[in-house]
Amino acid sequence: PLLPGPLAEAVSGVHHLLESVVVSAALNTGFHLPPVIADVCSPRLSFDLRLEHARAYVGPRVALAGDAAHTIHPMAGQGLNLGIYDVKALASLLEKGVAVGQDLGSATFLSSYQSSRQAANLAMIGSLDALHRLYQPRDGPVRWLRNVGLGTLNGLGPVKAEIIRYAMGLSAEAPLKVHAQTDIATK
Repeated sequence: PLLPGPLAEAVSGVHHLLESVVVSAALNTGFHLPPVIADVCSPRLSFDLRLEHARAYVGPRVALAGDAAHTIHPMAGQGLNLGIYDVKALASLLEKGVAVGQDLGSATFLSSYQSSRQAANLAMIGSLDALHRLYQPRDGPVRWLRNVGLGTLNGLGPVKAEIIRYAMGLSAEAPLKVHAQTDIATK
């Protein structure tokens, strides 16, 4: 058997329960299962993850956030973090605008979102791009300088801890403080 006895019984029980729910839903509400995908009609597509940054985040009745505004090399999930910061900043601005009756779609109103997020994003994107480029050479003086520099940074506990806090959104200087400050090991 693929699963031990009790686990197999539990899986079978869940399967029967789900089957009953689906049948009941189909009979009572006209529920329809989605069509089965039998074949893929086009080739797989992909795109390179590379640094891109919009010149403007806002225009009349539009605001770009997350990957629509910027993309970076997928390093430590910072692209996702930047997108979350964008959404939080935009939501906060919109909430304040609603409270005072602003035209939420005006480019003038949205410009404060652009100025705050664009500056913070460019700082993080630039740092991550520099790190990405720093790790590309495998040999020679760049590798040696990288190892010496990062070794030195590793020995500077408080500086290293602040960089980590900033990247995690915990620092007072982070684009948006998303959590209460916590202690980070500075080994």
